[in-house]
Amino acid sequence: MAAHGLSPSVFADKIGIQRSSVSHILSGRNKPGLDMIIKIIAAFPDVDAEWLLLGHKKPEKELSPSSTPPDEPKEEKTAENIPEEAEVPKPAKPHIEANTSKKIVKTILFYSDGTFESFFPGN
Repeated sequence: MAAHGLSPSVFADKIGIQRSSVSHILSGRNKPGLDMIIKIIAAFPDVDAEWLLLGHKKPEKELSPSSTPPDEPKEEKTAENIPEEAEVPKPAKPHIEANTSKKIVKTILFYSDGTFESFFPGN
């Protein structure tokens, strides 16, 4: 918050959480949850996630010529070296048994204007 010059209430509004949540964290009453950390990282992409989670910053990695991996020849994708797509079996349709002991007794249609109609099948 201090790095961005924000008050706790402005910070809470910016990341979309309740102001009391920030107050409780600053007072030491609560620890921030994963949802809050994700919201902070989303609102402030320049904040290091490791620093936010663990309290220490990642060391800067400098690439020296000896530490860079050697360039390996890349294999080109051609028709000869691309594997054929595997056949995916289609799932079988579930078998639903007809229950002949059940009969429709009443059908009710509800309309958007609050009315309804009832239908009784003929005997």
